[in-house]
Amino acid sequence: MQHNTKKRLLDLMHYTWALLFVWTIIVAGLLVKERFEIQQSTNAIALNTARAHLNKEKSFRFWAYKYGGVYVPVGPDLQPNPYLHIPEKDIYTPSGRHLTLMNPEYMLRHLNDTFSDLYGVAGHLTSLNPLRPENGPDVWEAHALQTFEKGSKEAIAIVQDDKTHKKILRLMQPLYVEPLCLRCHGHQGYKVGDVRGGIGISLPLEPFFEDANHQLLLHTLTLLFLWVLGALGIITGSRRLKKQTKELSQSYLNLQQEVQVRTKAETALKQESSFTSAILDTAGALIMVMDTAGRIIRFNQTCEKLSGYSFAEVENKPFSEILPALEGEKLNLIFANLDSQDFPGKFENHILTKDKQHI
Repeated sequence: MQHNTKKRLLDLMHYTWALLFVWTIIVAGLLVKERFEIQQSTNAIALNTARAHLNKEKSFRFWAYKYGGVYVPVGPDLQPNPYLHIPEKDIYTPSGRHLTLMNPEYMLRHLNDTFSDLYGVAGHLTSLNPLRPENGPDVWEAHALQTFEKGSKEAIAIVQDDKTHKKILRLMQPLYVEPLCLRCHGHQGYKVGDVRGGIGISLPLEPFFEDANHQLLLHTLTLLFLWVLGALGIITGSRRLKKQTKELSQSYLNLQQEVQVRTKAETALKQESSFTSAILDTAGALIMVMDTAGRIIRFNQTCEKLSGYSFAEVENKPFSEILPALEGEKLNLIFANLDSQDFPGKFENHILTKDKQHI
């Protein structure tokens, strides 16, 4: 029994460690899942933000294209577009102010050059065949423009910025030749509908990563707290089960000892009963045992020989049935008054045998 108890406790310890291991794997899996989902969500938010910025630039360009450009005052920070060759590119107001026409691409380039550093989002117009050398593509842009030529509608990449050495999201979409574009680019051989170039956005990802790391930290702390609660629950439950196992083992041991004692007592009682029965059956005297109602519960062999009845025939029957009528009534009266008077110390009676003889 001691060996079995130790084995159960050892198995319980193994189960406890196994549960802790499984619980750790589950929490670690949840953490990996949370990290993956946060990363996916961060990338999606960054991409949607980049698309929103790009759509604003495209909307601004479409607005400018609708009106054929905008006249603005010439100044130190804005000079006439040297690549725009159309009549009335430069005009003067009655007061003598010099105005120059900014075509949509020139407006967008000037907007990005002026305000990209303010918000950290840089836009860029580029082409494989640019009029303005500064609009030439870098390696990534050149590859994106080549995919546009093959029918692609968008190019996306996460790269490292050469200046800041931080991650940026690059998004680029194609620009198609429209009728108004031929005023400046018709001599380059373009036709309406051709891919003339692309408009791109470079979005810094550092703010998005910081927010993602903050979310990941919160989720990690939450899952760590959950793991601690689960581990405490497993350990507490294991200790209680260990205590109950010991108590149950002790109870079983006590019960086993009690069973052994009772078994010995029953064996002794059976031996004593067998010995008593042997004495009763071998005695030459008539020995009969009755209960308090006068029913026969023992009938030795001498009684069987003299009365002619077997024990099976008289068992649990009133003794008065094998007595003459008057003596039987007298005996029944004695048993009926056992609660109020003692059984006589001496009582003589006849026995009516099976063949109706009085002895």
